Amino acid sequence: MEEVKNFISKKAQVKAIQYNGANIVNIVDFVDGKITAYNPVKDETVDSEKIKDKSYPDIINKYYIKTLKGEMILSINDYIIKDENGDFYVCDPITFDIMYEEIKGTNYIYILGTPYELLRVPVGFEGILETTAGVCDRNLKRIIIVNTNSVESYKDKSKEWKFKDESSTIRHEIVHAYLAECGLLASTSSSYGPWAENEEMVDWMGVMGDKMFKTFKEADKWLDEEFYKEKEQKIKETNK
Repeated sequence: MEEVKNFISKKAQVKAIQYNGANIVNIVDFVDGKITAYNPVKDETVDSEKIKDKSYPDIINKYYIKTLKGEMILSINDYIIKDENGDFYVCDPITFDIMYEEIKGTNYIYILGTPYELLRVPVGFEGILETTAGVCDRNLKRIIIVNTNSVESYKDKSKEWKFKDESSTIRHEIVHAYLAECGLLASTSSSYGPWAENEEMVDWMGVMGDKMFKTFKEADKWLDEEFYKEKEQKIKETNK
């Protein structure tokens, strides 16, 4: 039976599942019920609940996925794609194979569309983590952090402490990856070295990232309210 898997295109990561003719229940769950079918015997449209109902006669010959472009016919071997915005699309298998590559495994994150492998390793892994807690390998596209359970001096530390320590490390390395993928490392320099590789700056970004994001959202909410007020004012002036 086909399973929902992760895929990545040249532009974005998506989730997708292939319809094989026998996994329609999985399809219904994947598209959150945004599917209908046609019953040729009763000449009626069948909703998602009836499609999943095993007691319903298996005579449906057409399925339709609800998308932003309207209802799209689902044929055997077609893929249903769920994009980053949560919208669904139907794609034929030939086009899908050209556009997307399946991601193997689950230990990946995506930095501006580029997959980075995540590795949690013992102290001394490949000889590069003797004196540091983490590394961002820009060439091999991987982020490596030390498993704090392998550090002798940390053996008496609590699980919560170890998690917080590793979380801080991986955020730091993720910032390095973002700076690398956006091209800043190649375009910044000074007599003291590229500012985009400054460890204190990267550390600050990793620590403050959540707080900054929260502030961004609050500012967007305020700005949205300001735009709404202006719109309401224009409507009032128009109706005078």
